[in-house]
Amino acid sequence: MASLFRAPLDEFVALRKSLSAKLKAGGDSVAAARVAKLKRPTVSVWAVNQLWWNERAAFEALFASARRIGAGDLSLAAEHRRALGELREAARRVLTEAGHPASEATLRRILTTLTSLAALGGFDPDRPGALQRDRDPPGFEALTLPLASTEADASPAPQPPDVNAARSAAEAAAEREAAARAAAAKKARAEHARRVAAESKRVEVELTEARRRLERRRVLVDDLVERLKAAEGELAASRDDVARLEQSLDALRRTEPLE
Repeated sequence: MASLFRAPLDEFVALRKSLSAKLKAGGDSVAAARVAKLKRPTVSVWAVNQLWWNERAAFEALFASARRIGAGDLSLAAEHRRALGELREAARRVLTEAGHPASEATLRRILTTLTSLAALGGFDPDRPGALQRDRDPPGFEALTLPLASTEADASPAPQPPDVNAARSAAEAAAEREAAARAAAAKKARAEHARRVAAESKRVEVELTEARRRLERRRVLVDDLVERLKAAEGELAASRDDVARLEQSLDALRRTEPLE
């Protein structure tokens, strides 16, 4: 089962089909049916699973610091924040190396899931490294549960700064990315407008010259037509002259000489 979630995302469907077929051939039809129903994970879920298998030290540091913070030891906030940062960068590498876009939205989704898993202390109800869906942000009580269970009258402690900092950093990064995209789009539109204007001007110049050539050739054609008509008239007149002269010559030849 683990191999299914460790494999490249593009191979998930084919491996799921193969694994289900093997289980069914081995007589375990229940497990085969369960595997066949597994949904192809989203790219963010797939990345979290890869982090579990390939970045275990950072993952375990994240879980350990979350447990201490949940117990009220806020001095672990910096370590928790550092573990989140390491996993975020590792996720970027995993996505990029696999040919998936490492957008800020995807990285933010991964951070949310990591924070939720850390608050809950594991992957339940999924198996470790076999996450099947993105996790929603954890509630405040999830991080403070150990403290609340031993000190019923204690007032709620503020949410650990590492979670807020991670979310703020992700939101700020998303805003910067959105601003960069907007600026790039504006620049692209301006460049497109410039190219269109330049091309329009070039076409207008060529059109004006083409119209001038057309007019010159039209005048030339009109002149040639007139000259052709005149030549045809002259040709007809020449034919008439030839016919008349031929008739005169023929008449002269038929005249009998005088005695």
